[in-house]
Amino acid sequence: MGLCEVESGQSNIILDIEESREDAIDQKTVPEELPVSGDPYNETTLELIFPGRQPRFKLNGKKLQLLEPLDRDDENLSHVVFQVRQKYLNKNDFATGN
Repeated sequence: MGLCEVESGQSNIILDIEESREDAIDQKTVPEELPVSGDPYNETTLELIFPGRQPRFKLNGKKLQLLEPLDRDDENLSHVVFQVRQKYLNKNDFATGN
């Protein structure tokens, strides 16, 4: 196991997302796609891992989609930490990055 292949060569990715307005879950992250190598539709599979907590996002290709509205004030939330697990379809090994 190793880190995901991030296009910038870094092992961490920082994404920004706006707080939900009412029940909205359609806001986009900045950058809009995870900057990881490989095409998630035919070269790799990507999996989100939320250690010790319920998932807040699902993946659509390389894009994150909220599963429920994000309320920073109600939850005293300033950041969400998760890992991305990547498997190349032509290899047997996984790579994990956070």
